[in-house]
Amino acid sequence: MKSKTLYCVLLLLSLLLVAAAAGRILGTTPFIWNNIRLARSVALARGYPIYCGAEQEAPVIGTLHLPVSHILLTPAALARNPEQALRVGATLCALFGFGPLLWLHWRLAKRDPGRRRLAWGLALLCGLFLVQSGGGYYAIFRIHTDAAGLGFSTLAMAVIYLAGPGLGLGAMAFSAAMAVLAVLSKQTLAPIPAALALYLLLTEGWRRCLQYAALLAGLAAAGALLLHLGFGPAVWFNTLTLPAHRPLKQDWPLALGTAWRNFQPEGAYGVIPVLFCFLLQVWEPGGFRNPLRLLHEQRWLVFALAGLAMVPFVLKATITEGGAENHLGALTYLFLLASSIAIYHFVRAERDHPFLARAGKAWMVILILISLPGNLARLPNLSHPQKDPSQLAYEYAQRHPNRVYFVWCPLAALYAEGKVYHFDYALYDRELAGYPLTDAQFRAGAPEGSRWIAFPPQVEVTSRRFKQLLKGYRAGGDSELPGWRVYRPLPAFEHDRPTL
Repeated sequence: MKSKTLYCVLLLLSLLLVAAAAGRILGTTPFIWNNIRLARSVALARGYPIYCGAEQEAPVIGTLHLPVSHILLTPAALARNPEQALRVGATLCALFGFGPLLWLHWRLAKRDPGRRRLAWGLALLCGLFLVQSGGGYYAIFRIHTDAAGLGFSTLAMAVIYLAGPGLGLGAMAFSAAMAVLAVLSKQTLAPIPAALALYLLLTEGWRRCLQYAALLAGLAAAGALLLHLGFGPAVWFNTLTLPAHRPLKQDWPLALGTAWRNFQPEGAYGVIPVLFCFLLQVWEPGGFRNPLRLLHEQRWLVFALAGLAMVPFVLKATITEGGAENHLGALTYLFLLASSIAIYHFVRAERDHPFLARAGKAWMVILILISLPGNLARLPNLSHPQKDPSQLAYEYAQRHPNRVYFVWCPLAALYAEGKVYHFDYALYDRELAGYPLTDAQFRAGAPEGSRWIAFPPQVEVTSRRFKQLLKGYRAGGDSELPGWRVYRPLPAFEHDRPTL
């Protein structure tokens, strides 16, 4: 009877997770950056270049990450309109982020059928917590390169963990391939393959470490060659040169403090059990004197080591101009995964670690209970999804062709006109890095003729180029675009844009 009750509880929590995740997907579409990021995948699917070189005359849409995640999201281009495309894209991101995590827990359940309910519960713990987590939500449910990168990283770490001591060449090759794909999705995940090589050095010795490093180097070189052949030198200008020239935020100490305050309430739930389990193992007889043996026996530490390696890079990205909450979401994801596998490890070895096993079970129940209100709060999105700005822009463009330039809704232009135009913040990125557009470059990516220029609610003009351009326009509104700022050319500039 007790077993049946537990299965019913797990089933109900699983249904809640699916419903809350669907609510997150429906609730995330109004976020303006979703349409911008998905536009790169749709543009790629329709044959447009997504990387513009330093001197190239082409639309600049702000692609600053390597293209694997953009390629993976190209199925969204099959949707009929921006709103459908965004929902497909958000669903794919959720699958990329959750799929490998669920696969790892399924493998744990398959390895030890007696602990199937434990693995199921831990998978639910990760899912329910990420759904209601601010950083986890940003990284997994909003359209971003993080989801694919973290998914590939999870597979790379999981293979090393599951293979156990004496890692075979096939498992190493698969892990290395996943680690390289993670970096080719988002280059700031580069510390993870380095952490995996270090883990193999500490647990398996120099030979295994060098083999793994050679596989990483070979696969990375092959991937770089394919990218160069497919996208040309512009891919390196956009993914290496421009990010490297981004300055720190002017108030970076304040940004660092804000990041710490944001990470504390959710990241602590993953960090505390990891730190607790590690310290107890260190203070066991022989643990402090032989840390290498500890790493070898407690293979769940590979996940913690990867999370630890990401910390300085996440901090740097957070205080850099353009950094957002998704960087903290990567840490939340990694440490939550590490704590889940640590709990599984110690509950499975309950006879040897009875205190840790009981503490792990209690922690799992506490985290699930903490996450329930946040998941229940997502359910109203299922019946009342919000309108997406790019869908509104698309519908307007269909009613009034060639009237308005939606500089923050590139997805609308792709669907309404089948064209790609400059994106305001992408021009700001170029200006920050010291590569502003020339007049000829701006003309090459701007729509022809004199158009109104529209900005969605709560979105400000960012680039110097558009600020200068709008001096020849007057701000107003449009009843068909409620809350938008619509700039119309002043009479003297009706047929001539002032900067061109």
